[in-house]
Amino acid sequence: MATKKDTIYIARETFTTVLADGTEHVVTRGVTRVRHGHELLKGREQMFEELDVHYDVEDASADPGRKRGEDDAEPAKSSTTRSSSRKS
Repeated sequence: MATKKDTIYIARETFTTVLADGTEHVVTRGVTRVRHGHELLKGREQMFEELDVHYDVEDASADPGRKRGEDDAEPAKSSTTRSSSRKS
């Protein structure tokens, strides 16, 4: 579960600002993302909103690439084939 310090924010507006160290930053609506506590947020909280992040998580199975919740009806196809008989 995410805590407040893990929250990511995305810009609601495009604007330019100067930070305390004198550097100028262009913030772009829908593009610029910052973490909770970042200097760009201080005094500009109304210009950002929380970003809802969803990560894909692979299932812990023998099938590489299979995602949790995928239908298990068809097993993943293997790219290698083994033969049980050997010629001498």
